[in-house]
Amino acid sequence: MYNKGAITASWLLGRQALEKAAELVPLVGLPWHRGGTLIQMAASRLLLNEPHAALALTDEVIRLAQAENLCEVEARGLWLHGQALLVLDRPGEAEAALARGLAQAKAIGYIWLQQLQKKTPNYI
Repeated sequence: MYNKGAITASWLLGRQALEKAAELVPLVGLPWHRGGTLIQMAASRLLLNEPHAALALTDEVIRLAQAENLCEVEARGLWLHGQALLVLDRPGEAEAALARGLAQAKAIGYIWLQQLQKKTPNYI
């Protein structure tokens, strides 16, 4: 059986860690690292069932990636953006974001996202 108290405590600890990470993101010097941190935060927000927060973070990831010409970060940001939109029941927008992410991945030879598409073809 699950220990509900331990799960709740872990969830609260994770949420507190995300809040602290959000405070520290502006201090991350390299755009590549900042983008990666934001991606991890967005994925965590999705896991916490906070798709609106994930969507806001992926917007930030995509803006940063486009401004700094970080194609891989943009592809991953678009993919997560699409996932957040799916959770929010916005399939048309989700399909467009996922397709853009996959196109970006193919354009730069980003294998990870292309392999993910093979595992989840119904989302593209």
